[in-house]
Amino acid sequence: MEEGSQTSGTERCITRAAALRGAGTLLVAPLALWLGASLAGCDRRQPAYAGPTVKPGELSIVSPVNYPPFVITEESGNTGLGVSVCETLGDELGLEVEPILCEGADEAYRALRERSADLAGLVTSSETLEGGYLMGEPIMPCDISLVSRTALREQDLESFDQGGVTIFAIDQPFVRSWVEETFDELSVKYVTDPIAMLNAVRAGTVPFCVLGCPEALYYLNAIYTTLVEGLTIDTAYRFAYVVSEDNRELLDATNTVVAELRESGELASMESSWFGRPLDA
Repeated sequence: MEEGSQTSGTERCITRAAALRGAGTLLVAPLALWLGASLAGCDRRQPAYAGPTVKPGELSIVSPVNYPPFVITEESGNTGLGVSVCETLGDELGLEVEPILCEGADEAYRALRERSADLAGLVTSSETLEGGYLMGEPIMPCDISLVSRTALREQDLESFDQGGVTIFAIDQPFVRSWVEETFDELSVKYVTDPIAMLNAVRAGTVPFCVLGCPEALYYLNAIYTTLVEGLTIDTAYRFAYVVSEDNRELLDATNTVVAELRESGELASMESSWFGRPLDA
């Protein structure tokens, strides 16, 4: 896509995703959301997972609306990394995926607690996961990316930490935590619109902006090809499936599918298509 000053249809579509981020543990478009063609009526083999689910023969997965690169909604249909992984998960478990839309982590936890969903996809860590739930094997890292026009070094951050310098940061809990621990004097504006942030960096209005790594890599690969991932900060946060603590059997089956995707190289291939490179969980 050519860069320009006007917002394209795709940019307008993906911008809408930013309004639906939850508080606390961040729910970031789990790989579960599937709004594509229904599998109803298709021939399926006997289920590989025979344990209980909310609805027999279905896998109910709670997800937010629109969050590139996991789910991108356009007039032609729904696409994204999440659609691909969701299809594989349903196929391997022999279950039809039923998407449940929500607006934040609190709603996702509530859906698990009230038995209206089997799985939730969360960006979380073992330290921040709420009690009463189990976190599956990490699917991908959710580190922090500083997007800029040129490469940055960690020692460069000190030169920015002074009065009169302003940056944008995405309004996500784990991003806020890192920013507040790192900077004392830097003026930070927290926003929910990644397009506005990246446009400001491209225009030279701010020296860099701060995003979650998967989101940043998607935009750099798909739209903002003249910007770079100036610096990556490791965090303990990972995208993973989460279940209620009494649903370990389903989590074990899900972990097996995730491990097979990773070992076969299929997950890395999916990530390369959307991020420009694979991510290491």
